[in-house]
Amino acid sequence: MSDNLSVMDLFQLESKIAVVTGGLGNLGPWLVISLVEAGAKVVVLDLPKVNVPVILHKNPRIRNKIKFYYSDITDILSLHIVHSQIIKDLGKVQILVNNAGIDAPPVITNDSDDKEKRNAKFNKMWAVNVQGMVNCIEEFSSDMTNTGGSIINIGSLYMERSPYEYLYTHLGFDKPWAYGATKAAVGQVTKHFSTRLAKCNIRVNTLSPGGILGDQDKEFVRKFSARVPLGRMAKKETDLGGPLVFLASNASRYITGINLQVNGGYTAW
Repeated sequence: MSDNLSVMDLFQLESKIAVVTGGLGNLGPWLVISLVEAGAKVVVLDLPKVNVPVILHKNPRIRNKIKFYYSDITDILSLHIVHSQIIKDLGKVQILVNNAGIDAPPVITNDSDDKEKRNAKFNKMWAVNVQGMVNCIEEFSSDMTNTGGSIINIGSLYMERSPYEYLYTHLGFDKPWAYGATKAAVGQVTKHFSTRLAKCNIRVNTLSPGGILGDQDKEFVRKFSARVPLGRMAKKETDLGGPLVFLASNASRYITGINLQVNGGYTAW
């Protein structure tokens, strides 16, 4: 890469091939759109039979720059097969966004929930959030060994903070330990691979959103926003794209192994 590029040129992803796992989920479509708007061609990877959101399916700005593939990232053979097809159709991958993940079911206060069923859900969450992420890193980093690339693992506010009980008391449940544990593991996986892949000029970083506004009830939004120095929850439509493109692009070419927190200052208290 030329050292004579302007600062704005560094953020461009023109001609880059990016993979976004969990691309049809809650945050995925907005991550996809951000990469496309920066110039990348994007592989949207998700499970079979997951509905394509209208924002991706009928958006004329991005329709010709995205391609849908289906695989279970916990199935190594399935992942390898779809990877081979991606290379055949588009070429080698230079950007990987490990966004696929599942959350822990809430723990109902004073409820003797079936621990066996709950643990089965926790085990599935570990398989997707951690092992599935590692599967993708090991599979797609092979494309980057000669040319370099960027891997972004999507973390969480709960990588470093325990869920604040008060946020959930009015709902009659609590956020269990398991989701945060898997996201803490994401941070460690990032550090591990950032050191191992650096010799190939492959950068590995974590992007950790915190407090994403969705369909939460008004009291939760009020409580959460009161704990955020910027006084609001994050908007997935506008607050994640810039940090993502920064980590994906040459604008962050000397950054690896970090956790970029996007939480309005929540962790600054």
